[in-house]
Amino acid sequence: MNLKILIVEDIPSDVELIKSELKKLNQEILYRIVDNLDDLSKVIRRFNPDLVLTNYIFPDFTGIDVIKKVREYKEKIPIIIITDSIDELAAFECMKLDAWDYVPKDCLTRLIFSINSAFERKKLIEEKEKAIELLRESEESLKSILDTAPVGIIVYNPINGKIIYANRRAAEIGDADTPEELINKPLYNFIAKENFEYVKERIERIITGERFPPAIEKLVTLKGREFYAQVNSTVITLQGEKFLIAVFEDITEKIKAEQDIIKLSQVIEQGPISIIITDIKGNIEYVNKKFTEISGYNFDEVKGKNPRILKSGQTSVKTYEELWNTILKGNVWEGEFINKDKFGNIYYEKALISPIFNEKGEIVNFVGLKEDITEKKLLQEQLLHAQKMEAIGKLASGIAHDFNNLLTIINGYCELILSTIDENDPLFSKIQRIYEAGKKGANLVDQILAYSRKQIRN
Repeated sequence: MNLKILIVEDIPSDVELIKSELKKLNQEILYRIVDNLDDLSKVIRRFNPDLVLTNYIFPDFTGIDVIKKVREYKEKIPIIIITDSIDELAAFECMKLDAWDYVPKDCLTRLIFSINSAFERKKLIEEKEKAIELLRESEESLKSILDTAPVGIIVYNPINGKIIYANRRAAEIGDADTPEELINKPLYNFIAKENFEYVKERIERIITGERFPPAIEKLVTLKGREFYAQVNSTVITLQGEKFLIAVFEDITEKIKAEQDIIKLSQVIEQGPISIIITDIKGNIEYVNKKFTEISGYNFDEVKGKNPRILKSGQTSVKTYEELWNTILKGNVWEGEFINKDKFGNIYYEKALISPIFNEKGEIVNFVGLKEDITEKKLLQEQLLHAQKMEAIGKLASGIAHDFNNLLTIINGYCELILSTIDENDPLFSKIQRIYEAGKKGANLVDQILAYSRKQIRN
């Protein structure tokens, strides 16, 4: 690639001397020569030189004017002053305006060294600028990453006890409108009183180099709202000073959810109904204590097995078919089972069996809620039997009353006839037998009435 050099010189012979010296660069060079400021402005824009070599003394301007013109266009073009003479004040002014060097015309042999030095300096400047730009981009990228991080991040200065950086999530968690609201706030303002000494000691020990696992700490926001956070802290060194960086997230809802799950688990485990959970094939994955209490089987004995181990043979096949047809369609089935426990005892269960769906709406499990109704069934049978006996008693009582009325008439007439005929009369013995039978019948009616009254009372 050709090297483009702009020479600002009004003495042609000096231009030739400079060109002659530049041949020692051993490089293809494109030249542009100007001798006034108007042409300089035009050429510098069109030519875009890599290097400017300029005299200092001109009839109508100086090298200082040249430097200013060049700098209006581009700041980082190397400019070297080539002159017969220049006083120290002028030289200082040129260097102040960012001339890179000056070479006396009677020492042009030094020009190549000056040019090479200028290009080395330019290279270093460009590399430095590139490094600074990369660093700036890295800092912006890092800041962008930190600002969009889903967790709160703060940097704490242990010397003055204040926060020197906070990201957006930290501001959101801390009830601040912007991260700047947290800057320069004392860190300990955000620690709950009951947690203060523990957190303070933990921070002091971390700063000394101790390592701690993430901790759950109770914190306070700018508005005084208390919350629980999981905090992971470590020490970083910036410009020789130690700072503490803390990464944290609000886990208040998570803790509440875990507590709710524990409560729900206790309700399920200690509840008054039997609960059984199976996979979609019906293999048991969970049973609670009530299941064990009713069936006699503990979880290890039934894990991975099918609830058919409870079958007694007294529940109809149709019931099981209706059950599976219902739940496989995603519906809830309700019904009753006659089951057999581990020890062979028969018991009755009222059951509600429902499918469990995942987020895609697919059935992944079945849950059965079952109540032991054996005692209720026995009471129902006893009640039914009592109702039957009461009905029989009422019927017997009605019949007995009617029959007793008939016997009263018969026995009365028998007594009357026996009192009016002689014992030797052939009819006497027959009437006597009728009367005795009537008395036995009346006694039987009394027994029936007594039985019926007892059943009604029961």
